[in-house]
Amino acid sequence: MVLQTGNTELDPVILGDQVTKIQELVETIRDDAVKFALSKLTPFQRTKELERLVWQQEFLSHFKCGLAKGVGDTLLAHDGQVRTVYLFDPSANPDSVEGGEMTADAAVHLLVRVKKRSAALNTLISALDQALTASIKKLGWSRYSSYRSLIDIIPITDEDIQERKGFAVLLTSLFSPPIRVCGGR
Repeated sequence: MVLQTGNTELDPVILGDQVTKIQELVETIRDDAVKFALSKLTPFQRTKELERLVWQQEFLSHFKCGLAKGVGDTLLAHDGQVRTVYLFDPSANPDSVEGGEMTADAAVHLLVRVKKRSAALNTLISALDQALTASIKKLGWSRYSSYRSLIDIIPITDEDIQERKGFAVLLTSLFSPPIRVCGGR
């Protein structure tokens, strides 16, 4: 699937069938993430309603990891510029010995190592974010009711990493490095 747009705006009239494919894709990502998160719980925990589980840190962390994996795999499969995808917690202090678990923020924050930034990647990211946010809202979980955007994706280049620019500095954090979810080193 390649998004064929003349600009960075996604026009459903032009895209036609591609909108349906994106919706199907994000529903698969969402459903796989739910299954992954449930598989990490005890049998007793799995008997609880999903609306209650999504408020529990353990389920939420695994759900976000599942979403990150699905989004990352999609980016790798559909944009040749993408090399590696990392999940990170923006509230973590990269220099803190404390480390700790991911926060209760329900959004998925990703660093995407790319050969170079591109408008095509930004368009793909926007389409995935819009569709995935809408798909998760269909579940009716109150945790996500106020979210207008669910995926925070920050492309970084090798130059950013070498110069330790912006969020690329997280890759060299000793205490709270991002988690590689797919792709190369």
